[in-house]
Amino acid sequence: MTRKHDEHDRDEDADKPVKAYKDMDFMQSRAGRPMRILAEFLEPEDRFERFNVSDTIVFFGSARILSREVAEQELASAKKHGGDVGRAEQNLAMSRYYEEARELSRRLTEWSKGLKGTLKALCDVHRWRPRHYGGRQSWCRGC
Repeated sequence: MTRKHDEHDRDEDADKPVKAYKDMDFMQSRAGRPMRILAEFLEPEDRFERFNVSDTIVFFGSARILSREVAEQELASAKKHGGDVGRAEQNLAMSRYYEEARELSRRLTEWSKGLKGTLKALCDVHRWRPRHYGGRQSWCRGC
């Protein structure tokens, strides 16, 4: 992709290709997916290094599982507006796994507070807020 011509561009810059990592059309495309996946790995690794985090526990799950709160809101909306009530009920049932992962995360955090030594934790609640699609979540240790 070449850069869009802008009145502030000099003529020789107008035909230069855009760097792939700055091309949001590419980055959001199917072809850019490996780059997005790599960034999701490298960015936290870099942050952990900066905060001297050496021990972590990672929860893997589905980005499609909703929190109970969001699933309840979707069910109420489906009932009120004639949406897909069956799917909303299924999402509510599946939200159990999201909530159980949150509880396990909270328990592990509480347990880790009592450990001695150099174990450090990074509060990812401030970095990754709970997302509507059930994104990364952990309990805040009060960092």
